[in-house]
Amino acid sequence: MRLFSFRWHPYAVDPRADPANEPMTLVTFELREVEATIELTITESGFDQVPLERRATAFASNDEGWSAQAVLISKYLARMGDA
Repeated sequence: MRLFSFRWHPYAVDPRADPANEPMTLVTFELREVEATIELTITESGFDQVPLERRATAFASNDEGWSAQAVLISKYLARMGDA
């Protein structure tokens, strides 16, 4: 698998918002071989549609989350390389 994507409501835990009434963003994980390594690119698009009053908080929350996911994916790929 080299590409995985899904749509979701960013920062859907905000008690002031009803995510069902907001647009979703598109998250894409892409793996690419670069020389002797694997490059991971995580892209989340659609933040320009998130209501302005929630956008900065949602973006900061997601940015932290994707950084954590990148670490987990890196560990997984390292283990797969050892297998």
